[in-house]
Amino acid sequence: MPPKRILVVDDAKTSVLAASIPLKSAGYEVLIANNGRAGIITAMAERPDLILLDVVMPEMDGLTALRELRREPATREIPIILATSRPEMLEQEVLPRWDDCIAKPVKADLLLAKVRRLLGP
Repeated sequence: MPPKRILVVDDAKTSVLAASIPLKSAGYEVLIANNGRAGIITAMAERPDLILLDVVMPEMDGLTALRELRREPATREIPIILATSRPEMLEQEVLPRWDDCIAKPVKADLLLAKVRRLLGP
């Protein structure tokens, strides 16, 4: 069985590494996009099993990308974990469904637990 594929959408290289290294070590294939627009394009083309989506990014932020991803039939059902250093932002927004959120900086064990909960072992 091929490894599950996770799209990491984040403009900060340190955040991408903090997520990618433990995900790859756990056997997941990692795809990377550096802003919301690139994340949507990659998600549409690659159909990952899960998306880890940063909230604050240039060009297109994660909340706008979330709305677009949920509008598109091809990406509507992909589980999305929002990553943010300001989780209180999520409580103030009226957002389409997202599956989980994680505080930044991302802790590897917590990220893996959330991914496994959504994708299975």
